[in-house]
Amino acid sequence: MNFHQLLYTFELGKGTAWVRVITFVVVFLGLGAWYDIGNYHGFGDPQAMNNAQIARQVARGEGYTTKILTPLRLAQDRDRAFVAQGGLSSELPLAAAKPLTGTSLPETLTPPLYPFAVGCLDKIAFLSFDYSPSSNPLSNRAELLNIFFGELCLVATAVAAFFLAFSLFDLRVAQLSGFLLLFSPILWHFAISGLATPLTVLLVTLSALSL
Repeated sequence: MNFHQLLYTFELGKGTAWVRVITFVVVFLGLGAWYDIGNYHGFGDPQAMNNAQIARQVARGEGYTTKILTPLRLAQDRDRAFVAQGGLSSELPLAAAKPLTGTSLPETLTPPLYPFAVGCLDKIAFLSFDYSPSSNPLSNRAELLNIFFGELCLVATAVAAFFLAFSLFDLRVAQLSGFLLLFSPILWHFAISGLATPLTVLLVTLSALSL
């Protein structure tokens, strides 16, 4: 195949679709990088930081535990120890305070799916979690992996929405649905927030697709 034939293939032949796809992917990745650099300033939501530290515990092999100690968690730990020693649940108000034997407690307040998913990703990436303070919010590899997972959920949601709309309507509606989801500012905001929202939206979309 000479140069003219190759040029014809990419401009008018079978390669036209590939050119469009590659152009779209390059533009999307460029816009995604621009959005992350300009809008990510670290995790500002307490729940996002809580998710990240639970994921760190999972990645380190310390189980589904937390290092954030609150009165409710301490009370739950005291009650578990009291029942494990033969105490009755009706006598829990009489249970004495239990001294801490470590620096972490079992996590019972946060749904486990998102922290487990991020923790497994951290484990696969062999993160050391050694972090030195920096003015650049993108210097934290653990947070970058968290952002990557959120944006991966966003892309998967757009793909699932495309097939959902295609099964209900036609190709044009499916393309528009996927495009609007993929470039939704509010979804991009949550994708880099460290919250479980992107995974939740993905699971809801997949549930609708499976019906």
